[in-house]
Amino acid sequence: MNYFSFKRIFTIAAATLLASLAQLSWAHAVLQKSSPASNAVLSAAPKEIRTGFNEALEAAFSTITVSDDIGKMVATAKSNVDPADPKAMSLALPPMTAGRYHVKWTAVTVDGHRTHGTYTFSVRK
Repeated sequence: MNYFSFKRIFTIAAATLLASLAQLSWAHAVLQKSSPASNAVLSAAPKEIRTGFNEALEAAFSTITVSDDIGKMVATAKSNVDPADPKAMSLALPPMTAGRYHVKWTAVTVDGHRTHGTYTFSVRK
């Protein structure tokens, strides 16, 4: 095998690998919007957390939890994926006092890929 054949094979293999990695990164749910937004400072406590993703979610495995600053879970309800919009997930919240809250989400897409993340928001006194 001469140098140019090796170089051509290497270039094709590298391009194929890069294309495969790019497809893998597209196969994961990405949080596109949330209400309340990350780092929001609210004058009143929200009644729910609402998230929106770039892909449809698997309802049985996708979750949202909310905890206060000391780690105590705030909501006892289960989060729900919206049947009318499977890219949206929400969690009903009980009345909350002033303070900082931590939202933790797990999103599993219908193709089985799992992503997760966290963000905070605050309620003013």
